[in-house]
Amino acid sequence: MLSYLFSNIRNLNPKIIMKHFIKENGYNPSVAFILFFTLINVIFCLIPFVFFYEAFTEPHYWKNRWRLHRLLNRGLVKVKYNKGTSIFGDKIKTYDVTIEGEEYSLWIWNGDSFTLDGPMDSSYGVSERNYIGLFKASVVSRWLNRVALRKLKQLAEHSAYEDYEEMSTNCSIKQL
Repeated sequence: MLSYLFSNIRNLNPKIIMKHFIKENGYNPSVAFILFFTLINVIFCLIPFVFFYEAFTEPHYWKNRWRLHRLLNRGLVKVKYNKGTSIFGDKIKTYDVTIEGEEYSLWIWNGDSFTLDGPMDSSYGVSERNYIGLFKASVVSRWLNRVALRKLKQLAEHSAYEDYEEMSTNCSIKQL
C-alpha cells in the first residue's frame, strides 16, 4: 500500500507530467499541414457562394426569383405565348405574363434562360425594369430558373389549349 502511495507521489513530479504535453513554443506545423489547412479553409469559405452567389451580389434578382417561385406555386400567374413575335430566328420566345392584374413581358432565351421585364410597348422599346435577368451563377438560382421555366411553359401550353378549345366550341360548321 505504501509503495502504491509513493508511486503516485512520484507521478506528481512536474518533469514527468510535462513530458505528456507540448510546450507552447515547441510546436512547429509542417508546410504541408499549413497548405492543407489553408486549402480547406478557402474551400469552406467559398461553399456559400456556390449556392448563394446572387443573394450576395445581385440580391434583387435573388428576391425576385423567389417571389416568382412563390407566385407560381400559389397559381397567381397567367402566361400567354406571343405567336407573332420571333426574335433572332426563334432563339427568343416572348410571352405575356399577368400576375394579379399586372402585365409583364417574359422572354425565354434558347429554352434555358429567361428575363422578366415590364410590359413592352408595340415598338419593343426598352422598358428599363429588368426584374429577373439572365444571370444565374449559383446552384439555387439555376434550380429556381429550371423550375420556373418548366411551370411557365406548362402555363403557356395550358392557356394555348384553352384558347384552342374556346375557338373550337365557338366555331359553327355549316352542313352542306
